[in-house]
Amino acid sequence: MRYAACSTGQAPKPGREMIRTALLVDDDPSIRMVLSEMLFDLEFKVTEVCDPLEALVALQERGKPTLLVTDIIMPGMDGWTFGELVRAQYPGLPIVYITGYSEESDRPVSRARVVRKPFTEKALARAVAELVL
Repeated sequence: MRYAACSTGQAPKPGREMIRTALLVDDDPSIRMVLSEMLFDLEFKVTEVCDPLEALVALQERGKPTLLVTDIIMPGMDGWTFGELVRAQYPGLPIVYITGYSEESDRPVSRARVVRKPFTEKALARAVAELVL
């Protein structure tokens, strides 16, 4: 699904129905592209956005996703604040926080996991599996 100029989306492969949805928020287009492909491989229909404000619009238009994946360090609003804002509307929503900064990963949040960059698809899959049944 496309939102503004920074967003992309992937259509499911023929014969593959995507039931789970993920909202992916990252200001780096190359990171978004790789993460989107990883989530797609994990059988998520992915909506990509480049900032939390755009993500709020996507949430309003599309409703609650199965999973939220967000970078922590972004312009305008950090991922922690964004996650709290989304959780106020959707309590218990599973969140995967992505960060390249180790000092940003020490914040305990329920129903959430922190994955440090760089990471493998296996590491992301493990974090997702711990949150989404």
